[in-house]
Formats: sequence, C-alpha cells, structure tokens
Amino acid sequence: MGIFPSPGTLTKKGMLMILSVPEGIIMLITALILDGCGLVLFVLSLFGIGIPFSFLLDLAGATSIGIFTLTSGIVKNAVGNIAGKAGEAMAGSNGGEEGAAGKAGNMATGVAKKGARVGLGITRFIITFFIELIPFIGDIFPTWTLCVIFTLIEEQALS
Repeated sequence: MGIFPSPGTLTKKGMLMILSVPEGIIMLITALILDGCGLVLFVLSLFGIGIPFSFLLDLAGATSIGIFTLTSGIVKNAVGNIAGKAGEAMAGSNGGEEGAAGKAGNMATGVAKKGARVGLGITRFIITFFIELIPFIGDIFPTWTLCVIFTLIEEQALS
C-alpha cells in the first residue's frame, strides 16, 4: 500500500468497516468540521478577514489529525505484531538455536514492513499539512478528511 490507497481497497465492505471503528467516526467528524470551517474561512478571506484564522485552523488540524495519524491502528498493529514475534522468538530460543535465529529474522522483516507503513502514514500527513498551509487552496480542498479516510483504509487493510 502506498501513500494513497489503491482503488481495489475502496470497496463498500471496507468503507462500512471503517465507519464501525469508534475513533474513526470521531476523527472523520473532526476532519469534516475542520474542512467545513476552512470553507467558511475561504469566504471570509474574500472580505479580507479569513486568512489569519485559517492558520489557526491549520494548527488545530495538524494537532488533532497528526496525533490521530501517529497513534492510529498502524502503530497499534505494529507494536502488537512486533511483541508477538518477539515472544515467538523467545519461545523458540528455548527449543534450539537455529529456530530462534529464524524467528528473529522473521521479526526483523516484520519490523521493517511495519516501519515502512508508519512512514507512509507520516508522509501522507506531511503532504496534507503542506497543502493546508497554502492560503486559499488549503481552505477549499477537503484534505483533512481525505487524510483521515486514507489512514482508516490503511488501518483496515492491516487488520
């Protein structure tokens, strides 16, 4: 999975599973509110008073969505899988040295894959944040909502 999910992952069942996650619903509502406020600030920017408040909205979005991106199921799954593989490696070390080395190698591969996925989530957030910092474009496009949806899709694909 890359920075953006493939069209094959955007199935009706997948979207319904995303909406069944409580933190997903909360963050999706938060992102929709942030993007809605961005549209209001865009209209206010036409009268010359929206741009200073737009940066405050970007800061609120970066804080809330950024924390969500870092603590989403991607990190939870990574920690759970790493702990599970470490436990398997420790159990295998009691049975023999060759089994422990093989399991430790599998654990290292799992850590690398999970780290790459976390890095993609952070990259997605950084791209979203820089788009939001552009004064009028960040107010018009629903980038916070898209970031949350893509993060939830990736979280659902990992589980």
